[in-house]
Amino acid sequence: MDHLGIQVDEENELTQLTERLKNADLKVYGEGETTCCYAESKKAWVEDPSGVAWETYQTMADAEVYNEADESTEEEAEACCAPSASGNDCC
Repeated sequence: MDHLGIQVDEENELTQLTERLKNADLKVYGEGETTCCYAESKKAWVEDPSGVAWETYQTMADAEVYNEADESTEEEAEACCAPSASGNDCC
């Protein structure tokens, strides 16, 4: 298992969920708007106490490409939906 995800329908739900995760003392990494897995999304990530990555996201539209890179290597494509180890604090 690479990661787990929580999808929301509305931007305000993503904001509320992100705030709840911060209040639970989990370090939240914001990815912001991104194109990944043939979808345009807004995302934030956390890692649970067991070390499992959780993706919280709102899908806004389908995308014509797999990820934002015009020409990605297979390794980059596999990692496109995974959180960066050096991610930035969110929101």
